Amino acid sequence: MILTDKREMLIENFLKGRTLQSTVVDDADPLKANRLRVQIDGVTDEIEKDDLPWYYIRMTPKSGSNAKNDTPNIDSRVLVYFPEEDIMNGIIVESISSIPPAMS
Repeated sequence: MILTDKREMLIENFLKGRTLQSTVVDDADPLKANRLRVQIDGVTDEIEKDDLPWYYIRMTPKSGSNAKNDTPNIDSRVLVYFPEEDIMNGIIVESISSIPPAMS
């Protein structure tokens, strides 16, 4: 992931203990470990999709998930929790398909 040192430090200090709204942008996990890539509103907007980290899913399936494997679809809205100050270690905790991106 390519961020300036100052921007990376600001983002990581902001992340710890927060849950942020995001949009699913990739579900083709090369490890087939049921992970997703998401675009985090206002945080990862400048990062190319292929440079985004993969996040594990720990959630109860809701509307907006596909029946095949109960993971949120591309363009679904999700909440990502960051237990530490590390953008690489988020956990998708909930699908929020009822909230459009403009409202977040």
